Amino acid sequence: MRHDDRVAIVSMGGLFPGTAGLDGFWHNVRNGIDGSSDPPAGRWTIPPAIAIDPRPATPDRVPTGR
Repeated sequence: MRHDDRVAIVSMGGLFPGTAGLDGFWHNVRNGIDGSSDPPAGRWTIPPAIAIDPRPATPDRVPTGR
């Protein structure tokens, strides 16, 4: 980006696992509460066993099902 480029932020949002909003999210972080969960069966278009690879930065793979 050049110094004179302009940026407009027109919206923002968030998903906060295990809570309805940002305050609840930070409460969970402070208290060590894990709000993540495994995806329901059929959520992914490919079997999770094919997509998951715990090695960092493996192309076209994710390190965890969560």
